[in-house]
Amino acid sequence: MSFNNKFASINNNVAFKVTYFKFYARGEAIRMLLSHAGAPWEDNQIEVSEWPAIKPTVPGNQLPCLEILNTGKKMG
Repeated sequence: MSFNNKFASINNNVAFKVTYFKFYARGEAIRMLLSHAGAPWEDNQIEVSEWPAIKPTVPGNQLPCLEILNTGKKMG
């Protein structure tokens, strides 16, 4: 049986940025997925004290936030 998945390869021209707090919680699954896939990504870990300033800049006013750097699209 052959496995053919059109999403199996990562386009290395796409880079990601994960924004989440500096602790292990909801953002960790995204970090692990990107690392395992070998995708280029930036880990933007923030302090809880920074959250009020960042909150209005992310979709749904919530974290984690995954940003596609090439397009500027943010997903929360």
